[in-house]
Amino acid sequence: MVEVFDTFRSKYEDYGRGNKRNIYKGMNDERLAYEDRKKAKPIAEAYLYGKTQGRETASNPIALANIAYSTKSDIGNQGGNDGWNFKGRGLLQVTGRGNYEKIQKVIDKLAPESKVNVFDSVPESGYTPHQAAITGMAEWVEKSLYALASQSTKNNDDKIVNNIVNELNEKTDSRAKRIVHYRGGSATATISGSSKKVNYTAPKDKNGNPKYKSTKEIFKIDECILLTGEKKEKKEEGKLPKWVQIAIAEEEKGISEYNNCKYIISTYHNSTDNVKMTRCGREKDIKTGNHEWCAAFVNYCLKTAGYKSQNDPGARWYKDVNKVSRKGGTPHHTTEVWAKRHTTMYIGGVVVWKSNTHTAFIVGIDKNNPNNYIILGGNQDNYVRFWTAPKTKVYSYCLFPDDYEGDLIPLKEIEPNDLRKGAKKYTEGSRS
Repeated sequence: MVEVFDTFRSKYEDYGRGNKRNIYKGMNDERLAYEDRKKAKPIAEAYLYGKTQGRETASNPIALANIAYSTKSDIGNQGGNDGWNFKGRGLLQVTGRGNYEKIQKVIDKLAPESKVNVFDSVPESGYTPHQAAITGMAEWVEKSLYALASQSTKNNDDKIVNNIVNELNEKTDSRAKRIVHYRGGSATATISGSSKKVNYTAPKDKNGNPKYKSTKEIFKIDECILLTGEKKEKKEEGKLPKWVQIAIAEEEKGISEYNNCKYIISTYHNSTDNVKMTRCGREKDIKTGNHEWCAAFVNYCLKTAGYKSQNDPGARWYKDVNKVSRKGGTPHHTTEVWAKRHTTMYIGGVVVWKSNTHTAFIVGIDKNNPNNYIILGGNQDNYVRFWTAPKTKVYSYCLFPDDYEGDLIPLKEIEPNDLRKGAKKYTEGSRS
């Protein structure tokens, strides 16, 4: 962790010239100023617990944290001392019992050797740098922020930071500062939900030079290599294609339009070449615009796995092996090939409804109804979920990325629970 401290020290010199105690403080301080929090008790009550005008840290922060957060069910809190026990901690300020639990599940699955447990034994004095680094990486995985960051070849720095901020803290007033911390210079950003603009310029020393290095400089982002289809997964007999594993991981998160619209837009739809989606179909204020996302989900899984994809948000094009381009307005086929067509159905193949209105991955034959396929996809009744669907609904072939070199695994009779313990099967049209 010496390297981690060196990095923190170079970035956070304003915390007591980078000493350990103040670095801890910088990573764990929670601003207890709740005047603008819609679900907090009236600020007058906060004064009863020691808050005074002009002070952000109250004399009784435990009581204030519980007033503001304890009963916030949207972050999984259940009352009592949950507001304080599960307050914002770490590099990404993980907040709420539900979020702590999600992060812990990722740590237990991917980094058990770290021995980090922030859910069952909540740190009294905040995270250590080791805990902060592990939980930060876990949230990066849990929210699939790596997928947004990897779009550096498509989006500029400011857009990448904005997309990530939208996932972490959309209404923050520090958006411009976060952009500058990442790439340096100065920036202007609008606070979400208002017309207020905030400007921020990186501080300079007495000679007019940047006082601190940007995150982009510290971690040498421009020297990083984005791994795409050039690095193939090892061929292992019986191994599920990587994109199916990614799709199953997304299904396990319970992604739906009801609760995850911004994530669907900024992660799935943003992976396509033609980002038109601005809202989800379940939003009450929807009037016009593209709000379907089944093809975007397929594209995200393939692309994140490092393979070729159609890159278009239209479901109908996933039955074609040639890429589609929208340059000039009307979608048209190009000479570039992205997929191979197979008339035998294999696990992980991309299938399209004969109506051309839906696309997803085929993962098996319904164990209870051999006339049906088990389909895994996005926008399946507004969720990422498993469907049982009649074989007659889909075209009689499936597509695999042209650069896939893994095994083609024949379909078996399964239940979703065979692929992920606890996974459920739904019939198309089920809204529950």
